[in-house]
Amino acid sequence: MDLYEFQARRLLKAEGINLSDAALVKDLKGLEDISIELPVVVKAQVQVGGRGKAGGVKLVSAANRFKSTVKSILGKNIGGHLVESVLIVPARDIVQELYVSIGFDRSAHEYFIMASVDGGVDIEETAKLSPDAIKRHYFSAVDGLELDDVKTFCGSLLDECEFVQDLDKKQRSLIMKNFSTTVYNIWQTYRKYDATLVEVNPLAIVRAGDAALEIEALDAKVSLDDNSRFRQLELFEQLESETEFSSNHNALEKKAKNLDINYVHLGGEVGIIGNGAGLVMSTVDIVALSGETLEAKPANFLDVGGGANTAKMQQSIEIILADENVKSIFVNIFGGLTQCDLVAHGLLDATSDVEIPVVVRFDGNEKESGLKILQESNRSNIFTADNQEEGALLACKMAKEAV
Repeated sequence: MDLYEFQARRLLKAEGINLSDAALVKDLKGLEDISIELPVVVKAQVQVGGRGKAGGVKLVSAANRFKSTVKSILGKNIGGHLVESVLIVPARDIVQELYVSIGFDRSAHEYFIMASVDGGVDIEETAKLSPDAIKRHYFSAVDGLELDDVKTFCGSLLDECEFVQDLDKKQRSLIMKNFSTTVYNIWQTYRKYDATLVEVNPLAIVRAGDAALEIEALDAKVSLDDNSRFRQLELFEQLESETEFSSNHNALEKKAKNLDINYVHLGGEVGIIGNGAGLVMSTVDIVALSGETLEAKPANFLDVGGGANTAKMQQSIEIILADENVKSIFVNIFGGLTQCDLVAHGLLDATSDVEIPVVVRFDGNEKESGLKILQESNRSNIFTADNQEEGALLACKMAKEAV
């Protein structure tokens, strides 16, 4: 489960990490209930990167610009995500932006701390252009992470920060101590809540008054392991209750979940149905690649699972078509236990009233029978493909023609 920033901040603050008080606002009327002094930063609450560059993060210094700024962000579409709430946080006098994340490296079978003294909105560019600027410390799940190890790692990192090195001895020592403690507490957050990722960017050195310097987390991203739900049930239920906003795609994701269908809205024009998470992920990638020059993108990830029967196909088609942006559908099915001929009958029943083009690729159990059933139906909007590359390209072309 990916958390919104306001939720991630709450978890981090509970573990002793320094964050400023913030107010969550869902409408303009909600501004009447907050009392944060200007200047403030208004931040769109969406689970997608690049908020700042998309106009979803704005500084407000003048009182007469506060309401209009909030209004300009609420309802904004950022990367296919509708902004239904904003977080109002005090602006800070930032003197140095740092980056810290903790995750698990599956190939190395170890946890890692990843950090840089070059944090901020361009951390991705830093990773590409100056990979040596990002440092890593690996540690095993068996041995865990000791505070002394964190201090050593953080000390070597801050030795490369010119701002810190120019401080007097007392200030430098304080920053070193606070930075190490913060990183260690980020690990405690990761471990306590069964996270798969905790990222703080920026973790900033800020001026707090009287020339004092503090370490403060200014933004945070947290992802929790869905498999830990049985251990974190109360937390999961709280988080889910807070994010049942009214947007169409959020409602669709909730509906799909209740039907035991794995659906994720992606914001494109080509609806995707497949059976098996791996197959659907590869289908999303192939559609994205095929549609690159055609300006057609995947509209969703939908894994119908092993029971691709008539009812399941009907439910899946209804979910996909509830997205107004969908202009074509690509159905990519591998018949293992699922028989392609049964899927074909289910698909014909499910699309009897569907007008947009539906491209189908079958492989595996009863493939030929399934394709024959579709071809002999003589349905003008049903098309078959020999392989997934051909199917993806055809679906993208048809989506583009329908725009």
